[in-house]
Amino acid sequence: MFAKGPTPGATPKANALSVLPAGTACNRVMAMGITGYVVKLPSGKVIGSAGNPGKAWDAAYSWAIRNPLTLLS
Repeated sequence: MFAKGPTPGATPKANALSVLPAGTACNRVMAMGITGYVVKLPSGKVIGSAGNPGKAWDAAYSWAIRNPLTLLS
């Protein structure tokens, strides 16, 4: 009930990859000395970005839930 830390298997990356196509990746990018992370579909379309990888995967998961038909094409 009061588990410390994340539940095993329930990470932002695992959640996002469960609904995104194979080949989706998170890459670190830098612009003007600021580091960020972007999640890209295999087609190259950016679907999530944030200051850390976990939040970038969360953004990608949210995008996938809002745009399920886009993933089919």
